[in-house]
Amino acid sequence: MEGAATSVLATALANVTMTGITAEIVGVLPIVLPVAISCIAIRKGIGFLMGTLRGA
Repeated sequence: MEGAATSVLATALANVTMTGITAEIVGVLPIVLPVAISCIAIRKGIGFLMGTLRGA
């Protein structure tokens, strides 16, 4: 069973080019990177605010 699944997967991925995958990853980066940085900044901002409020 496992050998058949591997064979089907290898056949399905034989026509996939890495240039297409790389192009999609590079195309998504301008969207994902600012969102990730914004989430980290918001987390740090909330942590700073909570620390300041606890210390007051």
